[in-house]
Amino acid sequence: MRTMADSHKKFSRRDFLRSSGLFTAGVMLLPPSALAQLQDVHEVSVGRAWRYTIVLPNQPDAIEQQAAEQLQSYLLKELGRSLAIMREGAYRSGPAFFLGKTQRARAQHISLEPLQRDGFAYHPVPQGLIVAGGTNKGVLYGVYGLLELWKFRMYTSTAVVIPHAKSIALPKTPVVVVPPVHYRTTSYQDTLAPQYMAWHRLSSQED
Repeated sequence: MRTMADSHKKFSRRDFLRSSGLFTAGVMLLPPSALAQLQDVHEVSVGRAWRYTIVLPNQPDAIEQQAAEQLQSYLLKELGRSLAIMREGAYRSGPAFFLGKTQRARAQHISLEPLQRDGFAYHPVPQGLIVAGGTNKGVLYGVYGLLELWKFRMYTSTAVVIPHAKSIALPKTPVVVVPPVHYRTTSYQDTLAPQYMAWHRLSSQED
């Protein structure tokens, strides 16, 4: 007869992650609230982060462009230097953040279908990090997720914490984040501020 103690001994951490829907095929699946506590990361010093480029598809859509500009703007506050934004066709080499539907993402066989509308994925590559997004605002939410990982915080539309750290953290393994609730809203007055809404992945009336 199998006792509860026996079951406990054989139930490993990996088993727990699988049964919780958090680990599959080498990809960590996280709820949005857990992203800021992601542990499997490597640190990139500020001096090395200066060398990164923000790479967009050759024909970026409005959300991809917004995501790139937000990443550039907040990293300027953090690093004291503005990272270049360029189209993928102009990119040659060097560390980079590849945002949206880039050829680099396609080469990694990243499927966007599991991301649905607002999910996003991080895929580390030798040249840097791919940030892929769902069909709505996924890639923008992915950028805000990175900022949260780097200890940026937006408490209100006018109260934003810039960490001024000595390094930024990048995931070492693929991470997928898909909101479990499709329509997310609150009665808080700052939901009238578009950037606050996007940072906290709240739905707009258009959604």
